[in-house]
Amino acid sequence: MARNHYFKQALLEMGIADTRVESIADAGDQLHHAVSCLDERNYNLFMSAFSKTLNLVNAYGECEGMRKFKSSITAEKGEHMK
Repeated sequence: MARNHYFKQALLEMGIADTRVESIADAGDQLHHAVSCLDERNYNLFMSAFSKTLNLVNAYGECEGMRKFKSSITAEKGEHMK
């Protein structure tokens, strides 16, 4: 199966031009990976500066069956404690 298949399909269904889908899907993949590698301090700094990016990261994660993120590491930890 091709990488980013489900996210690419979602982008196409939104009406994004097929010539743009590959690069947007790759960017979503790279951003999702980068956020998942952040330590607590950097995660919180990133989210406080770029909170709207969370929508893209989580849309990618949801489409590809990957982790979704909260707005802060504290919220993440609280979710894991339930």
